[in-house]
Amino acid sequence: MFFVLVLLSFTLLIGDGASRPRNVDVGAIFSLGTLHGDVTSVAMKAAEDDVNSDPIFLGVSKLRIMTYDAKRNGFLTIMGALQFMETDAVAIIGPQTSIMAHVLSHLANDLNVPMLSFTAFDPSLSPLQFPFFVYTAPSDLFLMRAIAEMISYYGWCTYMNI
Repeated sequence: MFFVLVLLSFTLLIGDGASRPRNVDVGAIFSLGTLHGDVTSVAMKAAEDDVNSDPIFLGVSKLRIMTYDAKRNGFLTIMGALQFMETDAVAIIGPQTSIMAHVLSHLANDLNVPMLSFTAFDPSLSPLQFPFFVYTAPSDLFLMRAIAEMISYYGWCTYMNI
């Protein structure tokens, strides 16, 4: 639900109820057919239904999450993002990988389209460099620090990263 609240904060810029658009479009780029993509798709649909069932959130407007299947393909991920950026999408959810987040963050910054990801963990996706990119998951630095502390605590000399 946090993700939806972040998206709704972008819609506050739309204006009063009389000038709001009928639909608040949000693009979502996932690889459907994968466990993560399918679960995320169901969660986004449930969030959309929750928001649209209560007029307190958007008043007369309706949230519309448009899903694009990237099919685990970098090129298709870029194509999906460009399609959303040329429409009236107020934000884009995705991509699923940090590599694609780096590529698309440059586009999002240039076109002033907010992009949210909960699966891009790369700490180099800095809000200073990419002000229109928001990642809602903890950075990989936290995981690396935790692993290093665990190795130190147990006094292990060797370990294998799988």
